[in-house]
Amino acid sequence: DGKIVWETGYQVWGNTIQEKDHGRVEQNLRYQGQYLDRETGLHYNLHRYYDPDVGRFIVTDPIGLAGGLNLYAYAPNPLSWIDPLGLTGTPLEKGAPLPDATKVYRISTDGSYGFDFNPREIDAINKGKLNPPGVSVIRANSADDAIRIWNAAFPKRPATSVGEVSAADLRKIGFDVIHDPSGGKLGENHARLIHPEGVDGFNANKGKLSGTFRGCGG
Repeated sequence: DGKIVWETGYQVWGNTIQEKDHGRVEQNLRYQGQYLDRETGLHYNLHRYYDPDVGRFIVTDPIGLAGGLNLYAYAPNPLSWIDPLGLTGTPLEKGAPLPDATKVYRISTDGSYGFDFNPREIDAINKGKLNPPGVSVIRANSADDAIRIWNAAFPKRPATSVGEVSAADLRKIGFDVIHDPSGGKLGENHARLIHPEGVDGFNANKGKLSGTFRGCGG
């Protein structure tokens, strides 16, 4: 009858969030056919166990170096690789829109979180220094992960709080977020928040951004 009996959301390394059991159905299948061990939180994969908290297997690859130089690796980084057909991993190109489920974060270093532009971002947007114009966000698995990434990159400016939003929610208010790996300290975790109307879009819709980012962590 089309009734939902189970649903969940997945984080990028395979953790489930907001698991909902509508019909007393225990669904334990996880990434690539792995089976959840609910007692340990590990995912069983026939030859070894995978830990979604760290994004790694906990024992070495049974085929040794034939599977790659990193014997514990799950896959090429799912933050920057996609596999839409399930056939082969494809790196996201710079400027490509991020998937709807991607979470991005804005960091505050001076107290409780409140979305705002810093002066350098305002200057870059108004002077067209970036094409397309936009502001930096961190792509991460969770608020705690975003704070860890920020603090590792900028230890002299530690995060005090963080705001979170999904790419899907940004698109609902007319914005977009694109893959924008930087040559700086954030590297592959750097993404750019943009608006199709450029500078005018940012100036006219800043209030919507403030209401969409959810303060968390810190």
